[in-house]
Amino acid sequence: MLFRSDFQTGNKMQVAATDGHSLYYSNVFNTTGDNGDEILIPAELVKQFPKKANGNYIVTRYEKTATITGEGLNISFEIQDCLRFPQYQCVIPEYSQAMEFVTKEFINAIDVVKSATDKTTKKVKLHLNGSITAIGWDADNNTESKHSVPYITREFPEMDIAFNHKLLTKCLKSCGKTGKMYSSGIKTRAVKFEVPSANIILMPLMVRSEEHTSELQSRQYLVC
Repeated sequence: MLFRSDFQTGNKMQVAATDGHSLYYSNVFNTTGDNGDEILIPAELVKQFPKKANGNYIVTRYEKTATITGEGLNISFEIQDCLRFPQYQCVIPEYSQAMEFVTKEFINAIDVVKSATDKTTKKVKLHLNGSITAIGWDADNNTESKHSVPYITREFPEMDIAFNHKLLTKCLKSCGKTGKMYSSGIKTRAVKFEVPSANIILMPLMVRSEEHTSELQSRQYLVC
């Protein structure tokens, strides 16, 4: 996890974390540090952070080590080279078109179809047209499932896009009662979920709708 002071946004601390598939970033935290100060916190130490942090936390840097202290937290670690962290700013999309949805309904659609997905990729395809249609299929085991739920609004064009259902569900659970997913309308580009106090970027999986259709037709399965 990377912490970076950014006074261009008004004495704010940018926080970014990634697992290689998704990216969390936020700049709602106030800071009194110097502009451009950066500190990289190892993943194993991030797990020690309180799930609901309250109050102020103090980061103290020494020559080779640093400490973070505050309510429910007192850790010390070796300072790492921040250049090891990806240049996340360049992958943050600036989309203005969004789809708004009821979070519980969206998660339920994923839960209904995930048992029919390939056990390796865990791929769920979303057909976004007149509704949100989640489609799970596993050609090797002759399984397919689909479930549709309405969306509140959708501004980007009709599209098909696929995600790992575990990562997608994790993003959705970070949303409030309703959520927003921003997209360019292109199935190979990342989407952005707007969650309380932060944003999450999620990369899609490859959609091979033609292969899916022909495979299911050859096995006399229902094609969506």
